Amino acid sequence: MVLIKKKNTYRNKKSIAEVNGRDNMGMPVKAILQIGKYTKSKIKSNYGISTIDSIVIHGQRRCKIFKNGNKSGSKRINGSFNSIEIKEEDQRVKLYTSIGGKSFALRATKTNKLRPDKRYQIYGALSRMSGNEKNAIWVSSKYGAETFTWKNGKLCTISPKKCCLEWDADRGGGGERAVGINSKERNAKFDCGSGGDKFTYSRNRIKPVGSKSRCTMEWSSKKFAAITRNEGRRKWGWLKSRQAKFDCNGGGDYMRMVNQN
Repeated sequence: MVLIKKKNTYRNKKSIAEVNGRDNMGMPVKAILQIGKYTKSKIKSNYGISTIDSIVIHGQRRCKIFKNGNKSGSKRINGSFNSIEIKEEDQRVKLYTSIGGKSFALRATKTNKLRPDKRYQIYGALSRMSGNEKNAIWVSSKYGAETFTWKNGKLCTISPKKCCLEWDADRGGGGERAVGINSKERNAKFDCGSGGDKFTYSRNRIKPVGSKSRCTMEWSSKKFAAITRNEGRRKWGWLKSRQAKFDCNGGGDYMRMVNQN
């Protein structure tokens, strides 16, 4: 039998799991699991446990138990599992900025081959953007903010596909004809086919890592309606949206990264 110390013992540990079970005589048994992958049979045989009642996580708040290969984790599970992984969940964030005293949120919007104009863009997408990319736009917070993962300097979408933030290799509007991007700026987008670029978030500014660090993320002054639905001449969508971009000749705009887990 393994004795368990107080919960505070594991406060500085990333991920520690407490197994609560019973042996073949019905007596209580406890065990400690650290970061890693485990099968139910291994836990039982290694710790002399006949029945597992529960497994509870102690430690930092992003520590989770992922059972049976699930993508979402829990702080506590019962004994109904075949395998588990104990790990620290990726940090999840939402990104906000302020435009004209109003709150705007960053979203990754799907590509559409319909030709946009200066007033309308279907889902905020650009006509010549690759089908394996998503456009990065700022929409009014009342339409909802997208949740991203923020890990090792990379900002990535979660569902349905992982797409990571990068900046366009072309300056200005480029081949995608982005609206509101001048000759010393680059469009911001999410690439679903590569790992994207690395960034730093410091003093409420987002900048690329390395030689590109002179450029800072901001929003375009040009407004457009990011259309999410249209029927003939009737259109619905995110009004007064702005293109996200990187300014290589200025200080960029204030950004606020808000943790979700």
